[in-house]
Amino acid sequence: MKSLRRALIALGALGFLAGAVPLAAALATETGHQRELIAITGPLIGWAFIGTGIFAWLRQPENRLGALMTAVGFSACLAGLRVSTDSWVFVVGLLFITSQWALLYHMLLAFPGGTLRTTFERVLVGAMYVNSIVLHPVQVLFLDTSRQGFPDNPLLIDANPDLSLILGRIRFWSALVLIAALAVILARRWMAARGAQRQALAPVLVSGGIVMVLLFVWYAGLLAEIDPDVIDGLEDARYVVLATVPFAFLAGLLRSRVAEATAVSEIVARLGDPNVRRGGVCHALADALQGTSLEIAYLVPEEGVYVNDAGERIEIPPADPDRLSTPLEAGDQPGAVLTYDATREDERELVRAVAAAATLTLENERLAADLHAKVEELSASRARIVESGDAARRRLERDLHDGAQQRLVSLALGLRILATRLDGDTE
Repeated sequence: MKSLRRALIALGALGFLAGAVPLAAALATETGHQRELIAITGPLIGWAFIGTGIFAWLRQPENRLGALMTAVGFSACLAGLRVSTDSWVFVVGLLFITSQWALLYHMLLAFPGGTLRTTFERVLVGAMYVNSIVLHPVQVLFLDTSRQGFPDNPLLIDANPDLSLILGRIRFWSALVLIAALAVILARRWMAARGAQRQALAPVLVSGGIVMVLLFVWYAGLLAEIDPDVIDGLEDARYVVLATVPFAFLAGLLRSRVAEATAVSEIVARLGDPNVRRGGVCHALADALQGTSLEIAYLVPEEGVYVNDAGERIEIPPADPDRLSTPLEAGDQPGAVLTYDATREDERELVRAVAAAATLTLENERLAADLHAKVEELSASRARIVESGDAARRRLERDLHDGAQQRLVSLALGLRILATRLDGDTE
């Protein structure tokens, strides 16, 4: 942990210098491309993403979002080099101008756990990276920037505006499709989220979503060849909103942690309340896990199958390879099993907390049942001892009544008869 902290401090110092680069480049020229925009938003975006990314990275090293945010910051700083009038510095900025959008795309899909959940999401992110780090550089090789009033392109292979236009249109259309797919996925996540999870998603979807909408409209405007002033206005707005994104992601991450802690607290509270548990531990857990990917399956002994709280049958182990299961009770066929989404790294601690709480509760209930059974057995044993003692006392009384008592009475009568026969002659 100490080595990571030192490395991140060094990375932060490097990030501070990187954020100053676009500002210095903008101040060094009066005719650079987007000079005013880069002078303001360049260091702001770079420092904001790098600073919040390092903070998130340090707080949650296992979460890749911190690294992604830091990468966006450095990418934005490098993209700001396009303000320079030097040909090589300008072309470096031109090459990095699209990478920040691919990284942001990755961040939106990976939030909040830092990993992509499905193969389809991985395909989308891979396609977005190909769009930005393959198609765009290839287009630059055939783009004569001097014709557009920019510095010469030192990477120019052949000034072929038609080929450059075709590659640009392919890149724009593919970006539109990818952004539309992103919108569908994020909308579904929002619909599936509940309570605290929605609060964690809200700032991310608002800021990141606005940036992606502006990027979508910007690409569509380029394809439609609308007024260049409108295109420039959309680009300026996009960079202004981009400066708010890292703070929204940081707020979302913190809210996600709060949401997770809230879920754990709710579970512990429900499992600790006898009135709530009266309907069954599994039902109490199912109520507390609303809005998460976790699901409780419990055994129907008569049929030998597992069902969820709604009575629907669940395969154990799950048929879906992206879902895993962990038993909440010991044995070859546990009475309760927890299933969860293996790709949701943000819920790993929640899985452990739920499993620990449920296992402890079930074990406590088992011990309580065993204690109750032993108390009942002790009570029954004491009752049998008392009953046996009473029977022995009655038997002793009966034996005394039928045996020694009768003999004593008979002896007393015999003595009296003998005394009457002696007539006072004691000898």
